[in-house]
Amino acid sequence: MIERELAALTAWMFEIYANGETMRYRQRARYSIESLFDYARRHPEGFRVLLDNRYDDSHPGRRLSAALEPRIAERLRANYAERGTPLHAGADTLATMLLGISLDIAYRAVILAGADIGAACDLAVTASLAVLRAVDPEQLRAIDTCLPTTP
Repeated sequence: MIERELAALTAWMFEIYANGETMRYRQRARYSIESLFDYARRHPEGFRVLLDNRYDDSHPGRRLSAALEPRIAERLRANYAERGTPLHAGADTLATMLLGISLDIAYRAVILAGADIGAACDLAVTASLAVLRAVDPEQLRAIDTCLPTTP
């Protein structure tokens, strides 16, 4: 069951990432986050299986993050490179942070609290875009000097 749910959500998100490839930066971020929440809404039990106790490296939720974070980091690298700021480990760190925001809010809303998924999604989009606006590229480059890039 875990393998099935992990494969289903990963495939869903990879398709979303591919579909959003030509979108502008903020539109793509919103689309990706909204799609994650849409998946959680449609498959709450599978989402629960993947995200309960997700900080254990062998847990499926950690494996889900490990599958999605490189794709997000790749897109962040391209976005920052277009603006003249090549990134390495800083993009990995930012990808982990952004995915963590969305997964945590979705988990709390859908699984723990039964909250309004639309309101939770709006919060995840707002929080993620705020992070993207507020992070100074030089902070990310400083991360590059002290952390290895995730393979």
